[in-house]
Amino acid sequence: MFLNYDNTFLKTYAHLFTQPHFVIGDYINGVRKKYLNVVSYITIALTLAGFYTKKLLSGNFRYFANSR
Repeated sequence: MFLNYDNTFLKTYAHLFTQPHFVIGDYINGVRKKYLNVVSYITIALTLAGFYTKKLLSGNFRYFANSR
């Protein structure tokens, strides 16, 4: 179960950008089931960022398509 069935990675990601004070406060207060483990979150985020960067630097990445 890498991403769990309830998809806690996306929930953690969304809440970190919309309500970071709640995520940090809940984690400090002991709420662990609601969000993804910190180590797992960082590992997944760095892996996705690495794949994105590799794709971006490979030259095959087309962010803007030519309209001509």
